[in-house]
Amino acid sequence: MQKLKIIHYDKEFLSRAGFKYLVTENGNFRLVGSFENKEEFLSAVTKQIPNVVVFDFTSQNSLTSKDIEKLARLSKKPGFLVIANDFNKDTICEYMDCGVECFVTKGCSKDEILLAINAAAKGEKFFCNKVLNYIIESSFITKDDCDSTKLTNREIEILKLTADGLSNKEIADKLFLSLHTIYTHRKNIMKKLNIKSNSEFIKYAYDSGLVSTQD
Repeated sequence: MQKLKIIHYDKEFLSRAGFKYLVTENGNFRLVGSFENKEEFLSAVTKQIPNVVVFDFTSQNSLTSKDIEKLARLSKKPGFLVIANDFNKDTICEYMDCGVECFVTKGCSKDEILLAINAAAKGEKFFCNKVLNYIIESSFITKDDCDSTKLTNREIEILKLTADGLSNKEIADKLFLSLHTIYTHRKNIMKKLNIKSNSEFIKYAYDSGLVSTQD
């Protein structure tokens, strides 16, 4: 079985050392680089094209949304995982909108971080409980917007699948619909609910009870 290639960027020495230990003791992963210098990190990602890029967005000189968008255009797009101490609403929205879908805190358990790495490699969404609770509690959209009766049954189905982490293509395949049809439904959902980002899709799905934290 081929090991997942991982590149890590964090300004803190202890964070880099701890992550290196976590990854190297797991036989399924190969840490091909761990960097404190942003330019060296970006160069390594471009040359190595890893399966997963792991970084802390709270440190000084961290990755910008433009950096993420540039890396996402590589011949083989890597999965992105944020491991940080602190999160805020605006930053989560910004990074999700440019392709980052996995978020955990540095206080998470070993098993939770390993699950997040695997999810990032598969292109799936992953939120640790602390981040998920923050998303639910933060005012991405108001409670008044959480009226699922505004949506058709098909739109509700697509909303739930989106919150479950499926891509537009995966949803189209699962529902035996064209990709264009899925895009049209998503556009209608966003217009009806005044939703502007993927993070708001997730917030709405949980607030309206369409998806449970126990799922």
